[in-house]
Amino acid sequence: MNSQVSKEQFIQQFENIVDGVRQNKYKVEQRRNSEKFQRDQLSNQLTSLLEQQRQYVMAQKQLSAECHNYETLLKQAQNSTS
Repeated sequence: MNSQVSKEQFIQQFENIVDGVRQNKYKVEQRRNSEKFQRDQLSNQLTSLLEQQRQYVMAQKQLSAECHNYETLLKQAQNSTS
């Protein structure tokens, strides 16, 4: 009789442990999925910011070239009027 009760208690404790492990696994998977989603969002944001930076650098170079052209034309205009 005592052996049967001990066996049932052992099985119940083991089932409780298994349930605890399953709950922990679920929580870890939820956290992993949440962090993966956040990582993907940050990756997309980084890609967008890098594209904006690339466009900014190109616009800056174009502006610099246009300023140089303007200065050249201005000097030519000043020399032709002198």
